[in-house]
Amino acid sequence: VQITSVMIMTVTLPDDICEQMSDKTMIISANAQQRMEHQNSMQNTRMNEQIQTMLQSFAEQREQMVTSGNEKENSEQVLLNDAIALAEKAELNIKEGNDVNMQNIIADNKLLVQRVRDETHGAITKITVESEKESEELVANTNLEVQTLISESELIAAQNRAKADLIIAEAEGTIAPLMVKKREFITHEKKLDVYSKLGSNKDLIVTGKSGIDDDVNLVAVADAILQGQDGSAKSALLAEMALMSQGSSAFAIHQRFDSSTAATAQRMGVFS
Repeated sequence: VQITSVMIMTVTLPDDICEQMSDKTMIISANAQQRMEHQNSMQNTRMNEQIQTMLQSFAEQREQMVTSGNEKENSEQVLLNDAIALAEKAELNIKEGNDVNMQNIIADNKLLVQRVRDETHGAITKITVESEKESEELVANTNLEVQTLISESELIAAQNRAKADLIIAEAEGTIAPLMVKKREFITHEKKLDVYSKLGSNKDLIVTGKSGIDDDVNLVAVADAILQGQDGSAKSALLAEMALMSQGSSAFAIHQRFDSSTAATAQRMGVFS
């Protein structure tokens, strides 16, 4: 039989040997712990010292940087003050230069404006003189033309008036008979209107002409009196007045109408 490999599964030592090994391991561990605690204490001490050193160095650096910053600030402030002074001086120089330039520009502009005004005045004067001369010539020519036109118009108007007078005279001679007939027709219309109003008046008493219809008049008056007994007092009064004037035939309606007395004829013989 050939054995190729051997594997140890369990090793059992005696109790005293296990206890010795355990004590030795505890001693080694205690020594290692003491060394590690000592190293830790030393590292903490060195770390604290380094922190203090770094803080002190940081404080010193900060102080140095603040001091350096103040110095730089002062130097920059000096430079800034110098720059401000130079800027103010430059501004003053620019203002003075601008004022001088402005004065020069204003003087040049005034001179240019005066020249333009002088040229404009000369041109306006020339144009005015020429315009007045042309206007006078135009007015003279226009007046001449107007007078010519007025003369021709007056001549034509006189001729037209003469023709119109002739035509009107001929027309008046033609329409004279027609105008007479027109006036007669108007007079006849007015007579008919008066007769119509007289006929529509119930209170009117009409008698005949004197010496012709005396009996008829007497009968009409008597009839009016009899009717007035039952009618209005006005009708009776008018009838009695007609009877009193019967002897002299003064109460009558006799109307003459023509073109000059038509308005008077309308007021005669109407009693209401």
